[in-house]
Amino acid sequence: MDHGAPTELGSPSRPPSYQHRVPPRLAQSYGLPTDGSADFTDPDADGLNTWQEWRCQTDPTNVLSALRLLSASRAGTNVTVTWQSLAGVNYFLERSMNLSASPPSTLLAPNLPGQPGTTSFTDTNAATAPRLFYRVGVGNRKHVHRRQRRKQSGRDEEGVLRSLRLPL
Repeated sequence: MDHGAPTELGSPSRPPSYQHRVPPRLAQSYGLPTDGSADFTDPDADGLNTWQEWRCQTDPTNVLSALRLLSASRAGTNVTVTWQSLAGVNYFLERSMNLSASPPSTLLAPNLPGQPGTTSFTDTNAATAPRLFYRVGVGNRKHVHRRQRRKQSGRDEEGVLRSLRLPL
């Protein structure tokens, strides 16, 4: 299994706007500057910046606290995908057989309630393709094309995605 690099929507180098600011109280609670200067930095070097950690409700100062795809395992035509999660956070899951396609992925499940520790989803319609790519994101993802428009316009409401490739 190849754990792909995190796929981030939006530009982490973009100056924070009102919509993309970590609340000052939250920054202060982690000992970070409250002026927005830490919003797009990665204090714990886990691959997620402070703003993304805020969207995921993870700790921006703890490398063990981050959105991570942990595994994808096949059983016949089913694939079970497991990721690190938190109760009270909604996730969505996408799948792709071809990252060059437009759109590159298909929404499998929107609005998946997170469980304490890990959450799993079984893709019961997984094709017998030699490679499958899975992405988990934070938020209530309803429609691929709506997110593509947000991405093109520079807006990002989900905030963060993590990817995992499953070679079979």
